[in-house]
Amino acid sequence: MNLGISAEKDVGNFLQQTISPLGYRILNSLNSNNHDIDHVIVGPSGVYCIETKNLQWMKGKVVSFDGNKIYVNGKVLPKKDPIKQAKDCAMEIHTYLRAKNIDQFVIPVVIMPGRVIDSLLTTNSIVTNMNTFELYIKNSTKKLSQKQIKYFADLIAQMG
Repeated sequence: MNLGISAEKDVGNFLQQTISPLGYRILNSLNSNNHDIDHVIVGPSGVYCIETKNLQWMKGKVVSFDGNKIYVNGKVLPKKDPIKQAKDCAMEIHTYLRAKNIDQFVIPVVIMPGRVIDSLLTTNSIVTNMNTFELYIKNSTKKLSQKQIKYFADLIAQMG
């Protein structure tokens, strides 16, 4: 549990120091009615719901993502499915925004700090480490205005 909390803090610091200067609003540790949401970022390329997973206990193991499932040494991740967690949280944020008459897709993201991941970034979900996520954000197409970013982030901050 402490490793998970430490990883969430590390990712939160990374987002604040690296992603925030790129025009993103960072929301950490949101407790909604149904989920504990690790991080949400809202910025020029959209809205992202981030689930942090610390797999440091799997030292030396190969982590890969095929677009649907996370594998460790060729076998499906043996604990909770973090992709499902990220997708459920993203859907909750999407539903919340939709109730406010905003139809904004929320991209589910799983970040595994400190891991080398054979990752595949899809438009439906992202499983990656912090460095690759930073590159993804820097190269993403801008879709939201500054006004939309502030409005969406302010609304999401009120969830729960």
